[in-house]
Amino acid sequence: MALLLRHQGPQSGLRFDERGFTAVDPLIQYMNRNELFRWVKLEHLQEIVTGDAKQRYEIVGDGIRAKYGHSFPVREPSEPATPPGVLYYGISSRRVDPVLHGGLRPMGRSMLHLSTDEADAFQVAARQEPRPSMLEINAVGAHQAGVKFFKATEKIYLTGSVPATFIKVKAARR
Repeated sequence: MALLLRHQGPQSGLRFDERGFTAVDPLIQYMNRNELFRWVKLEHLQEIVTGDAKQRYEIVGDGIRAKYGHSFPVREPSEPATPPGVLYYGISSRRVDPVLHGGLRPMGRSMLHLSTDEADAFQVAARQEPRPSMLEINAVGAHQAGVKFFKATEKIYLTGSVPATFIKVKAARR
């Protein structure tokens, strides 16, 4: 489901709207064509959506979507939000210097995902690198300077980019 809703999108042959929604029934039919997912029904998707601690998905009416994490283009959320003072982003140590000089960009996603929780940001980054660096984003300063933030979940804020001025490296975690 993550592959379809976050990464393949329209390339899968399913129809997606500009916000990343696709109809639930065709998604289930698509999944059921795969031997491993013939058992999937609406109640399974609802269970995934309501049981996901990271609140990655939502069902609205007969549509389902990933709230964030898209590698295909989606329209940014309609209403910008005021972020908390500080947000976090885990990053490969080799990418720190370029980011401190040129800012932070989505790198293959439609938007950056910044976390309100340092431990969560570290855990996400640790999937790619055992000892990632942690960036601390002065979100309130960036917001005041005109950077738009969008609240995806209670712990995730989205933005198009963050200028280097608002980024500092937090002490490495061990």
